Parts: sequence; C-alpha cells; structure tokens
Amino acid sequence: MNRTGYVIFYEKGKAGLKDADGHVVLPAVYDKILDYDDDGYIRVLKGDVYGTVDLEGKEVIPHSIGLTHLGVFHQHTARAMKDGRWGLVDEKGNAVGAFDYALMGAHRKWGYTVTTLDGQQGLVNEKGVFTPSVQPHKPAPGPKPLYPDSYDIPPSFYKGFAVCHQQGKYGILKTDGTYLFPMVYTAINWNDFKKMDCWFAEDERACYLLYPNGTRKMYLKSQAERAPLGIGKIPDKEISNDISEEQLEWNLSEPKNILVLYPKTVDTKSFYASLKEWTGYYFSPLQFYYRDTDAPIDVDKVYKKGSVIRCGAEMEVTQKLLRPVHKLRFMVASPKLYKVEDFPTRNRRELEASQYEECVIGRNLYFIVMDVYHYAGMVQVLLLQLPYDAIAFARKYHIKISLKSLSAIGPDDTLLVQYARHDLQIKSAEPVHGHSLSGKWVKKMWQPIGMDENLKRVSTKPDALPFAAHSNSIEQMLVRSANDEYGHWDKSYCLNIAKNTIKVKYGDVSHFPEDIVFDAADSKSVNRDMKKAEENNWEMIVFYCRKSEYCNVVKVKKVIALVMKHLLTGQYNGDVVFCCETKDDAEVYRKELEDRKLKGELVE
Repeated sequence: MNRTGYVIFYEKGKAGLKDADGHVVLPAVYDKILDYDDDGYIRVLKGDVYGTVDLEGKEVIPHSIGLTHLGVFHQHTARAMKDGRWGLVDEKGNAVGAFDYALMGAHRKWGYTVTTLDGQQGLVNEKGVFTPSVQPHKPAPGPKPLYPDSYDIPPSFYKGFAVCHQQGKYGILKTDGTYLFPMVYTAINWNDFKKMDCWFAEDERACYLLYPNGTRKMYLKSQAERAPLGIGKIPDKEISNDISEEQLEWNLSEPKNILVLYPKTVDTKSFYASLKEWTGYYFSPLQFYYRDTDAPIDVDKVYKKGSVIRCGAEMEVTQKLLRPVHKLRFMVASPKLYKVEDFPTRNRRELEASQYEECVIGRNLYFIVMDVYHYAGMVQVLLLQLPYDAIAFARKYHIKISLKSLSAIGPDDTLLVQYARHDLQIKSAEPVHGHSLSGKWVKKMWQPIGMDENLKRVSTKPDALPFAAHSNSIEQMLVRSANDEYGHWDKSYCLNIAKNTIKVKYGDVSHFPEDIVFDAADSKSVNRDMKKAEENNWEMIVFYCRKSEYCNVVKVKKVIALVMKHLLTGQYNGDVVFCCETKDDAEVYRKELEDRKLKGELVE
C-alpha cells in the first residue's frame, strides 16, 4: 500500500494487515482487503460487503451499512452500490442523494456517468447532483457489450484477453466483448508472471488454473502458494495434481467420524484402596513367613525400599523361625501363602515325596520392599506380597507405587514396618528354632528371594511354569497352586470413564483451528505437542495424519500409546482427534484403537 506500507497477510483463510515491522494492524478477520489506500482509506470486505478503516486501522464505514461496492473518494464522496443500486456516499458511508442509478461509471474529471433506473443517461457530480444528457422524452440507448465504465478498472488486453473486475468479482474478457471465463472469481492473476500462459483464480471454495483455450483445472486451497501480498500461485509440483468436483466436495465437507471412543482414566486413590485386602486392612490379618540365608549379597544395593521384585523360583518359607543365626532374614507379609498341608490329595505318599514341606512361594509371586532393617549385626528385608495384575496395571497406567500411599498394618493394627522391626527384636531374644540349624533347611533357604541360583536379579516379567520330566502330577499341581495366577485383583474399581473423547476422522484438516493442529510424525513430537495442550488447557488437539508414511502400523502404535498415556493418567482432559487424509489411513488408526477398546482402555 502506497501511503501506509502495510502488508496484507492471511491466516486460516482470512486477511489482515501488518506494518513494515510485522506488527498486526488489523487482525485476520476479513475475507478480502483491497491493496489500495491512496484516498486515505483501506477497503475491507466481509463476504461481498465493503467497509473501510482509516490509516491507523480504526473503523470508519461499518459493514452494517451493506455496501456491495465502494469506489475511490473524490472530493469526499465515492460511488457505491447498495441493494443492487448505485449512488454516492460520503467518507462515513452516509448516502449523498438517493441510490437511484442502474449503472454508474468510475470517476472522471467531469464526474460520474450514470444511467437511471428508467434508462435515462447523464452525469452526477461529487455532490450527488444529476444532470441528464438525453432528454427524458427520448429513449436512452442501451449499454454496449464492452463498456469500460461498467468495470471497476478499464480492461487491458494481452493476446486477446483481459482480466475484468466488477463489484469484487473477476473474470476473463475476450476482445469481442464475451467472456472466456465469467466474473465469478474473487481473484485472478497470472499463475507465472514470466510465462503468462495461464491464470491463477480462486473463489470461496477452491483455486483454479484458467487456460486461454477455455479449459479449467481445480485445486484445493492448500495446494496454492501465497506471495507476501497474498497473490496466489499453483506451484509446478502441484499442477498435475488437480482434483474433481467430487474430491472438492469431499474436502470441503466437515471431516467424517470413523470412530469416537471415551478413554478410561485411573483413579489413583481407588487403586490404593483396592489393595487394602493385601495390606492387612480387610478380611484376615496378614500372615508372616520367614527365610534366612548367608548368601553373599549387598542387601542395601539389591533391595531398595519401594522396589518391586518377583520371587523367581519356587521357594520354601516357614512360619516357625525364631532367633536368627544367619545374616539376612526375609520376612514375607502376605494374606496367605500356599501351605503343603492344605493340598487336597488322596495319595499322601506322593505328596510326602515332594521336596516341599511347609509353605511355598511361587516363582511368579510379586513383592514390594517395605523395609530394610539393620539390627544387632543382622539385616531384615520386609517384603509385602502384591498381586501381579495390580503391579502390571500400575506400570501400564504410569502409577509409581508409593510406600507413603501404600499403607499396611500388622495384626495389632500398628504400621507394618513398625510391627516387623519389633518382631525381629522380640525373636532375637528367643531360642533358635531347629530349622535354622538343619542342613536341609539351610540349603533350602540359601537362595535369596528375587535372585537366581547365581545370585543375579531375576526379571520382573512372569515366567512360564516348566516342570522336570520326573515331576509327578501332585507336585505340578502344588506348584500351580503356589503361583495361583500371581494373585487375584480386580482393576474395575480403579477406572473411570472420562468425558473427553478420542476420535478418528478423515477429511480436510483445515476445518480445525490452525493453532491446535500438529503433524502425527512420531511419538517424540506428539509427546511435545500433548504437553503443550496440557500447559495451555486446550479443549482439543488435532493430529494431522497427512501422509501415508505417518499411518504405518508401527508408527501408529507408538503414537497412540503415547497419547493414551496422557489420557489414561488424566494429564490431558481435552479431546484428541486423529484426522487422516484418506479413509484407508484412518482405518489403521481405527484398528489400533479398537484393539485398545478390547483391552478395556476405551469405551464407546
């Protein structure tokens, strides 16, 4: 713009103004801004309705007046159209005279050439005074097919064609006064100003390439490039990617839902409450079992308070130990471990032949280290049994099991750690039980819980239950009972159905606000974007799956896993949308989310 130097910019399909330093003068809320300010006013359009702002960006003529054309001001008036009629307005949009003209040409030194509603021609000066040029009793001649004053800018022909403009619409005119392309476009310019072999055009729906032979190609607006002043162009790489009317309609319509699901969120308080029967609060009090060893291990390094361990092998424990004679004692707190004497069998001889005599810990039983207590040259490791399903649930939903939240009590209603320490102190003053001196029991108890025979930590992943070829059915049944599916636990009380949704759509992502749309490129970028949504309390975040390479199964699994982490833990409480370009790509996301629905993480 000549006087202000302002630059038109576009955002979400709307036009605004910035100054030379990039500061926003007018927000991008207009459908079009004319690149002209020589008369001291800038024309801003909403739809086909004109308004003006002054050179400081303040509104002068509001859109509510309803002008559908506004020319250049001369001596404080300008020609304008309202309700299909021409007339003059002042700089505030007030009518100067009546809107009584069917045609009104652009301003000339003698004023405006006009044709009245009844066909009479004449001139109107800047004050709105009409002077007829043809006597009223004589019929006025009709307008010529090609009459420069009927256009906002006189046509300038090049190779037999000219861009014509009237009332905010553009077309291509031929020298014989007929149209190559009618005036239905909101902008027309050369697609390539060097080649000048076709025109770039656009309307409210799409962009086009118009050719001198009368053919037209159609493109999505997202395929066009924009110069700093908003001049459009279809780049060479997109020229062959024109679309059909059906494709355009598909893209212009709202993205279609493939799947809408509600995530289940974790109630952490309910999680800890669900463990009450494992911590001595509900039903029977906790039972205590012992296992002593002199295995050469660094106890404080191996058994960290709050860590979770898996037993790792079938191990025998006893409730009979009294005064310790070994350096390390395991005190196991459990609702109940499996006792050999409770095993139902008619063949007691087979059972008596088993290596197990008293109580058995299955290899797949899990414990949390509650305490590591040094006392009188000994160390006692207090282990509290927890169900594997609860531990797996905590890992899946990113719950760090806290000893502060996991309150456990002994039979006398004292805190479990306090009870266990007192138990060691009392037993240290009692006589030694025979098991502590028995070679058979010392050998049985040598392997530390959570370690293998080579004193290496075992994995926390559950093992299969292998049996030696010589093991009998009774022994196999006993081992299965000792593991007992790792402990029963019901997760249903810990999950709530959230109000926010996770959706899979396909269609044009431009229907969503630009500032909440991100590429679903990889889990790292998605994690960053989810955190941004959380920090800004967005009600929705949209991941644009704009390329098929973003929709391969491996990437989709990683991206959804990351998003689900934020949803299931309640870190993000808004809606998540995966918007794909094609229905086939959307199906990849749908299938992965359906799988998670089967796992109970999502519901319809």
